[in-house]
Amino acid sequence: MRQGETIASIAVENKFRRFETIWDDGENKPLRDLRKNPNVLEPGDIVMIPDRDESSKSAATGARHTYFTTSLTQRLLIRCESPRGTPLASKPYKLTIDGADFSGTTKSDGMVEHDIPVRSKTGRLEIEGSIWPLDLGFLNPVDEETKDDGISGAQGRLRNLGYYFGPVNGKGSDAFTNALSAFETEEKLSVTGTGEVSSATAKRLRERHGC
Repeated sequence: MRQGETIASIAVENKFRRFETIWDDGENKPLRDLRKNPNVLEPGDIVMIPDRDESSKSAATGARHTYFTTSLTQRLLIRCESPRGTPLASKPYKLTIDGADFSGTTKSDGMVEHDIPVRSKTGRLEIEGSIWPLDLGFLNPVDEETKDDGISGAQGRLRNLGYYFGPVNGKGSDAFTNALSAFETEEKLSVTGTGEVSSATAKRLRERHGC
């Protein structure tokens, strides 16, 4: 798979009505064992595409028939917090997804929730004059086996949480090490100061970030 893809977007590209048809297929058990979340994959992960059911339905000629199909969507969940970690509760927001605008009010826990097309790639969220760009489907795993030892996954989550402002490239840097140390200090975790993502830090990143 490529960066930015999810099981749901792969399902749409291959004309499946449900992403579970691919995710739950027996040939994808190794992938499920490796990646617990079908929306958080790593570029290069192998996804097996099962055969589609091409069965047909008969219908009488000369009559009118109505058929229904489904358009795959996915639930976008964004937890909005202040720099101190306080939820931005009951705040009006504007959400733009691939040029389409939505508006609403954050929930009491600071959550923004919207159903969006699974092939959405970019967007932005605006709350009280602050703007966050959104790269949808680009979050890499952090606490599982990855080629970069979870660095890009940690970078993405730290950036979303407001600790890190550098590139999400899977490469260590002073900026990343400092951001990781600041997160570990605030969460009362052991600070290595080396830029290495420990299992405890990875677990807490997922918990704090939400995935």
